[in-house]
Amino acid sequence: MSSLNDLPSLNALRSFVLAAQYESFSRAARDMHVTPGAVNRLVRLLEEELGVRLFERSGRSIKLTALGASYLPTVREAFDLLDAATHSLRTRSEGRILRINAPSTFALRWLLPRLPQFQNQYPDILVDVTTRDGIIDLSNDQTDIAIVYSNPSLMRASMDLLMTEEMGVFCSPNFLKGKRIRTPSDLKEHLLLHNSTRPEAWPEYFEKYSVQAKIITESLTTFEHFFMIIEAAIGGMGVAILPRYLIIEELISNRLVQVLKQTIKPSKAYYIAHAGDMIGKKAKIFKEWILKESQNT
Repeated sequence: MSSLNDLPSLNALRSFVLAAQYESFSRAARDMHVTPGAVNRLVRLLEEELGVRLFERSGRSIKLTALGASYLPTVREAFDLLDAATHSLRTRSEGRILRINAPSTFALRWLLPRLPQFQNQYPDILVDVTTRDGIIDLSNDQTDIAIVYSNPSLMRASMDLLMTEEMGVFCSPNFLKGKRIRTPSDLKEHLLLHNSTRPEAWPEYFEKYSVQAKIITESLTTFEHFFMIIEAAIGGMGVAILPRYLIIEELISNRLVQVLKQTIKPSKAYYIAHAGDMIGKKAKIFKEWILKESQNT
């Protein structure tokens, strides 16, 4: 029996399988969230370790050699076996746990206040909530179901629309005192609070209302999460573009006010996503529950 130390790295083998599947280092790199050069280097290291050439390279085109083609089915089968064994183990060891992933501020301000209702209704399901902004790979992440802010075309998963949003411009009442903000163009005179995970928000707003793009790049202060921007706006730091549903309590309590009547409806929306066409029983229950909650909202 050979030693495990003699086996190539999993990353190198995965690079080989994906590059062979797509006949492209670039497409393999997108799946692995690395550069094409990194995939190429991993494959070359694998070839050097095995002492064989797996691909014929011609410019940007690649094609399996005869040895590469004979090696591929066995490696692919090995990954399938690893995937099946891992899935089976997780199913047995975490039978009651539902792993949910959601954007940070969405989880904090919308999901978590509603989760006690879900837990009371389904006490046998234990939820494990993690947060991550941006696109996630559901096929590799330890996630049963995710709430993503995206376009469906950007996700390799089954997706159902959860909710759309309306974004407006807000600030604290104290910040607004003595200031003249009557049109989107007037915003160029003030500090704008910007979300690094929503780089398109201010550009979409200004484009809709025909304000020169130069304003966008010269007056932005950046935060990673909406909950940070909300607190900065309440403190009077500047003007924020925010989804209205996130700040209902701040508007009711008058800690924030809407500066302009002009709003936008972003091209992206919130979706419920899970890997593949099949969905586990716990995830299905949660999906049906949260879709109903969003309709009630």
